[in-house]
Amino acid sequence: MSQLSIFLLENEKQMNSYIQAIFKVHVKKSSISNRNPKYIPKYFGED
Repeated sequence: MSQLSIFLLENEKQMNSYIQAIFKVHVKKSSISNRNPKYIPKYFGED
């Protein structure tokens, strides 16, 4: 594996966890105002 693809892979992992963290905060905020969220993307539900 080239140096670049390793870098991109690590970067993608960090981006995913960053996005998931933001999304979890967003879900917490919205679940306070809306107890029954109808749409949660499958991608974010999977750890």
